[in-house]
Amino acid sequence: MKVILFTLFSMVLTVVLGAPPGEAFEPPVPSPKMDIELLAEAQEDGCFFGIGNPSNFYDPELHINPGDCGGILKKNASYPWGMTKCGDKVWVTTVNNLICQASASTDPTPFVVDYFGPVIACEFAESQYVLPPLIPPELGDWRPSSVFMYDLNTGVLEDMTDLIDPSDKPLLDELFGFRSMGSHHNVVFAAGPTLADILVPDIEPGIIMVAYNKEGVYLGARKYTEYTNIRKWIVMKDVLYTTGRLKDGRGVVLRWQGDEGNPFNFQEVAYLPSEGVELAIYMDDYLVVSTWPNVPIPDGFGPGSIGGVDLIGSLVDLLGVTPAGVYISPRISSRGLRWWQKFIPWKKVMQATDYEPDFLMGYLYGMGAMAYYDGYLYFGTMQLPEVGSLVHGWIYGEPETPEEWEAVETGRHRALSLFRAKNLEGSFFFRPQIELLYGEEEFPVYNMFTGEFTDEPNKMGTVPLYGHSGFDWYYNLYTWTMAVADNSLFIGTLDFGFIYGDENLDAWGADMWRFDSSSTPAVPENINGLWNPAAYGIRVMFAEGDVIYAGTSNPTNFDTFFSSGGWQLRKLTPMAP
Repeated sequence: MKVILFTLFSMVLTVVLGAPPGEAFEPPVPSPKMDIELLAEAQEDGCFFGIGNPSNFYDPELHINPGDCGGILKKNASYPWGMTKCGDKVWVTTVNNLICQASASTDPTPFVVDYFGPVIACEFAESQYVLPPLIPPELGDWRPSSVFMYDLNTGVLEDMTDLIDPSDKPLLDELFGFRSMGSHHNVVFAAGPTLADILVPDIEPGIIMVAYNKEGVYLGARKYTEYTNIRKWIVMKDVLYTTGRLKDGRGVVLRWQGDEGNPFNFQEVAYLPSEGVELAIYMDDYLVVSTWPNVPIPDGFGPGSIGGVDLIGSLVDLLGVTPAGVYISPRISSRGLRWWQKFIPWKKVMQATDYEPDFLMGYLYGMGAMAYYDGYLYFGTMQLPEVGSLVHGWIYGEPETPEEWEAVETGRHRALSLFRAKNLEGSFFFRPQIELLYGEEEFPVYNMFTGEFTDEPNKMGTVPLYGHSGFDWYYNLYTWTMAVADNSLFIGTLDFGFIYGDENLDAWGADMWRFDSSSTPAVPENINGLWNPAAYGIRVMFAEGDVIYAGTSNPTNFDTFFSSGGWQLRKLTPMAP
């Protein structure tokens, strides 16, 4: 067995329409304070006649003349994976058919989900798209990632991928997708991991980065083989930082040292126990990073291949894993973090195993979005859909009866938990004050000797202040985004109710919840994917003054009578009094 980083688990999503929902919950009634405007969305770039049909085709410019299709128009761009604003332009990067690429790791059997017409289609090896030579046929739904620029003045969305120099285009054939974006001093970056991140063995691990100036002039591209993933970017005290993963599995924080003439100049300024995911500023003088763990995966695991592992070996491997956590930097001066500070460890605020009582589940959490609001650092967890059940089957053996399946599905399910903390800036010997806002007083814990789950208290020994996990909603699995605007904290989720097949259409779509102060519970701003029920996640979000820009992710690759397929970019502004 080898240790593959936790990012892989985002690739073992299974299409689980009709999976048992566990408990029934009534959706809350929203109390909005923001108007929502659609700025841009995924464009038609494919024509679909049926699984494996030779008439199927992909054309990024099909939206210009959609009548050329003759079949059913398709939108392959499902996620806005990165977003930034530079001047009067909002930049968005996309990844395509992500739910298909995820399913390729478990069962690459082609399928169409039909609901009065196609909703989701995954063709895998039967796709007519001609893949680059190194990509296996099971990833037949892969398409090149794109970089878009939206002009806030003209309302025009422009595909900036076309400006990439032909000599750099081969790098896009290795790219899983541009997973992140950042900008500073008139330079815009798009970056993401290679397909090695989802176990395409013939592609060298690394990240690929492209740069533009603020007007869209292409500045170049570079592949970094010393890193294998890159995530959040943030500007603090006029310095741009980003975080990700080193080749050896540790996390890293990078400081940008370049300029428009020399954009690819970065310096390592911090090392972390595992992959850095999100960055936030705490009390103006500290950076905080959330991390994901490294998790043991069976040898030979990859697209279309899944196998069992031995119990003892798996549990021993878990002992060497650093759980997901939250870490805070030393105090940062006006000069920013310097190269020599990478030798100073960041202080741990909390790890998932400080909260989760089940041994296995404690290593399957990711830490998600964070924001400083009203004197506290707010942060939440992420639990990848079905991964608890999947890994349970690898380690303890798959359930054999429907009753056993239901017990595992319920016992391994974790909706998001939300925390807040203060007094983080003390010494290593000073414990921060951490409160559980939404979560569980008790969790199901598996006994490997009896084969049963029993409820046990969380390891913090605390009761949630405001409600159950997921903002009292079973399907809210990710704390995906946060932004502070108009004196409120907004939190975007991944809501898997649509995929799980919840019958309540009113509850489909990602949630946006809002705190109006640190002394009151959250209230629902929107529970319908920002008015698109198939948009199950608010994947990227940032605030500028009282305005929020939010990008939604979507598993569907067709427009339907009830929703639009593909990603969308929304603008939220305060309602008139």
